[in-house]
Amino acid sequence: RRQPAAMKTALALLVLIPLAFHSHALKCHTCVASSEDDCNRQGSTSCPQYADACSTITGPNTVMKSCTYKAFCDKARSSSSSGAKMECCFGDDCNGPHRSHSH
Repeated sequence: RRQPAAMKTALALLVLIPLAFHSHALKCHTCVASSEDDCNRQGSTSCPQYADACSTITGPNTVMKSCTYKAFCDKARSSSSSGAKMECCFGDDCNGPHRSHSH
């Protein structure tokens, strides 16, 4: 049995529409290490579909970089935690070795 043309068109649209809206996943450095240099060596990865920010969390003897959400960045900025500093940025690999310090 052959599928009707309308069914094929509908299936094609279901596949293509999400690609049009999410064709470019944000890329962030993702790592946990004891120093910025060690962390940067671990490279970057494509973020999950809805992640819209990259973060760098720096604490005593620890650096953690990951994909995150702007809403989480805003919340983290408003609540100060002891000893840890969180920076967020919004471009591909912006939390990598040559990131700009725009907040």
